[in-house]
Amino acid sequence: VTSINFADQTEGRPIMSVSSALSGLAAGMNVTQASGQPGSDGATIRVRGNGTFNTNSPLVLVDGIEWSMDNVNPNDIESISVLKDAASTAIYGTRAANGVILITTKSGKGKPQISYSYSGVVQMPYNNLSFVSDYARYMGLVNEACDNVNTKGIFSQESIDRWRAASADPNGLNEYGVPNYVAYPNTDWFDEIFENGYSQEHNLSISGGSEKIRYLLSLGYLDNQGVMGRFGIDSSTQKVNFRTNLEADVTKWFTAGVRLFGQRQEYGLANISNAFNALYQTTPGVYPGSVNAWGRPALAAEESSNANNIFGMMYGSGGYNNSTRVNGSVYATIRPYRGVSVEATVNYSPTFGERHSYGRENGYWDYTTDTRYSSSDLSNAGVSNTTSRNYYLSSEILARYTATVDDHDFGVLFGYSAMEYRTWGWGVSKQGATDWTLNDLGTYETLSGSSSTAKNGWGLRSYFGRINYAYKNRYLLEANLRADGSSRFGSNNRYGI
Repeated sequence: VTSINFADQTEGRPIMSVSSALSGLAAGMNVTQASGQPGSDGATIRVRGNGTFNTNSPLVLVDGIEWSMDNVNPNDIESISVLKDAASTAIYGTRAANGVILITTKSGKGKPQISYSYSGVVQMPYNNLSFVSDYARYMGLVNEACDNVNTKGIFSQESIDRWRAASADPNGLNEYGVPNYVAYPNTDWFDEIFENGYSQEHNLSISGGSEKIRYLLSLGYLDNQGVMGRFGIDSSTQKVNFRTNLEADVTKWFTAGVRLFGQRQEYGLANISNAFNALYQTTPGVYPGSVNAWGRPALAAEESSNANNIFGMMYGSGGYNNSTRVNGSVYATIRPYRGVSVEATVNYSPTFGERHSYGRENGYWDYTTDTRYSSSDLSNAGVSNTTSRNYYLSSEILARYTATVDDHDFGVLFGYSAMEYRTWGWGVSKQGATDWTLNDLGTYETLSGSSSTAKNGWGLRSYFGRINYAYKNRYLLEANLRADGSSRFGSNNRYGI
């Protein structure tokens, strides 16, 4: 078991996702971040490596409830524990085979405290990839590669010489009156795509407590613009988080509490993933251009068909993509006798997703002749509305008994848990816009598709127990037993022990 004091370990670090912030904080835990795109920058976590051909992700419990750690405000986290060996994870059943990560959020105590923090971060591309930006040199290298495999060169020597001459006089004009630096581009696409970005985070919390009541209220806002935002290309994400942790000792033997978390997240619709693929396929012989006038290959007759304008690929659709998440728990604990406690928890966690996307004018321009090459057709423009819904409903009852007799310590735990998951959704798409400024579903002419997903899901039910014995805190014995039942199996073969 590894315990992480998250607040102390991450102090002074800009945190965009909790999972990526865990890198290097626990031995035996591998954290890999595959993307830096805002909203998709969560990391893949492996505890003690890969243990199966299926999912290898650890079970994540936030205040005892299964939940994504990246949906937790980092400023609300008190501590994190990583359970890595079979003995410590056994009580959590088969889903804990790849380890367990326990996250505990903050609670109030002492005098009322009001805390506000602000963090502003300037973001810059970390690894500046060096691509060949001299198109004449690029064409020469391609021809050299062709010679090495005994095939005819793709580019003519006349084209190479013409480019070199134009590059030597960038402000000169071609026969169409276009400056040479535009008509004969030498584009460094890495410098064109990436720019400095900015992220800001605001957090406000109110906490406190007395002998009988403890409370925490927190509100957080994150705006991560990312580093790919030229020409109104939206790759950003925004989050608003709200949390309430309230606990009260109603009597000496009865405690009740509420934990409520809400989050609203917005995602940009920029086609970032394809941009990285195109970055390795395009050439410096494409002028970037501007919105609805993206440059095409200046040497189209000889250039590869993969030499696309990356901005034209990323610009794509307009609209919005939003997710609203709620996680609410009600729990109570009774202590009828000394050493005996019974705790019951009910949790409901729905997620609502809405996506509205529509086509935008995305034409191309021939910057060699300074004429339009292509225009977007209103009849081909499309719009789509997609809605998704899902929820987790879970309940858990734990009964504990502890006792100490001389040098002997005893502990017994019995538990029952049940979880239900349901998901459903629907979508509608239409084609044929009446005007580029009208983007509602009703302003498009032809229904091109519709879909719906019937409510489906799964259920789990578990019974478990644990017995602990310690003699002089030196000799320890622990035994666990758990029975898990899943709706994914037939009624005659549903439970496993």
